[in-house]
Amino acid sequence: MKSYLSKALIIGPFGSSTQTITDFITFTDSVSPITNAISYVQDFESGSYPPIGWARPDWSFGWNSIELDTGINCTPTTAVYVNHYWIDRRGEEVYLITNKVKLGGGTTAQNWLTYDYAYCGYSGYADGLRIEISTDCGATWDSIYGASGVALQTTGYVNSPWYPTCGSWKTDSLDLTSFGYNGDTIMIGFVAINDYGNRFFMDNVNINGQNILAIEEGESNTFHTSIYPNPTKGLFTIRTDTNNIKAEIYSTLGKLVASENIIGGLQQIDLSKQKKGIYFIKLMHNGKTEQRKLILQ
Repeated sequence: MKSYLSKALIIGPFGSSTQTITDFITFTDSVSPITNAISYVQDFESGSYPPIGWARPDWSFGWNSIELDTGINCTPTTAVYVNHYWIDRRGEEVYLITNKVKLGGGTTAQNWLTYDYAYCGYSGYADGLRIEISTDCGATWDSIYGASGVALQTTGYVNSPWYPTCGSWKTDSLDLTSFGYNGDTIMIGFVAINDYGNRFFMDNVNINGQNILAIEEGESNTFHTSIYPNPTKGLFTIRTDTNNIKAEIYSTLGKLVASENIIGGLQQIDLSKQKKGIYFIKLMHNGKTEQRKLILQ
């Protein structure tokens, strides 16, 4: 938190004076840490928009909050969107920027960005999305992803104002560590590129860490576990340096979908019959518990 002195000039019939008030103006520059057990989650359900710590610097048009009847789980949700359908500013870009996030570090760290999105497109027009990363508080940005038109669509063309339907959402994931962001404090910019097409929707922005050595978090007596591939199409492996670990896998609604005892440090698990989405793996050994996130594509 930063505080500032505020000076007030008071003018009256008997002259003027200056009064200094300490801590009159304050603001909080918060950073969200990412560890094995702590993820950053923004589902836009708080009622505050932009979310606390986020920025939407392009107020002429751009990202807005919207209540939808159908989200990623075919249930009502609050999401953000850009209404390209009514905006004819082809080539113009608008940003939605997250707060600062401190990624996990160390040689075993894997930091992932996941988000849900829905876009139908409009025949003959190609709106776009670009994702950028800044490690210097927004002074400079590096692009790590971009798609437009058909490559961005999650369903077929609709040549009228469109809202997502059940099954029209997709989940995308980006391995931030593979782009060289490991232990950095970052901001993420979601850049919508207008081509006068159709509405683009986004929800459930998550940044999570995996395989971050617990010794880096101040724990030197815990177990180390790798989960791969992650994201997965259904079949994945859990490898650990401990002989006997119990693994329980839960959906985002808290439903237990699988339970395995990992003997000998290696176990392959098949979730191909489960719905696509995000799952949580609860790892337990000798009274210690760790939680990891698994993305099923």
